[in-house]
Amino acid sequence: MPQRENGQRRYGPDTITRLEMIDTAKHAGFTLDEIAELLRAADEGHPTHEKLQQLARAKLPEINALARRVRSMQRWLRTASQCDCTTLDSCQLFAEETLSANHKALG
Repeated sequence: MPQRENGQRRYGPDTITRLEMIDTAKHAGFTLDEIAELLRAADEGHPTHEKLQQLARAKLPEINALARRVRSMQRWLRTASQCDCTTLDSCQLFAEETLSANHKALG
C-alpha cells in the first residue's frame, strides 16, 4: 500500500514507470489482458522482448484490418461530403447495389 501524505497516496518511481508502460501499451492497441501478459512475463523474469514481439505480431493483423477500415470510411465520407442528392432514396451511396459493398468495406 502506498504511503499517504496529507491524505493523498504517494507512489514511488517504479509504480509511475509501470503505469506509463501500461498507458503506452494501451495507446499501441493492446488490451488489458495482453498488457497483463506482458507485465507477468516481466515479473516472472522472462525475457520481455520475446513476449512483446509475440504480442505485437499477433496484434498487427488486427491493426492492419482496422487501418483498411478507416481508409474505406474516409473514402466513403469524402464522397458523402460532396453529395448533392435531395433524398437518401436517390443517393447512390445508399443504393441497394452498393449497400452490400459498403457494409463489407466499412466492416
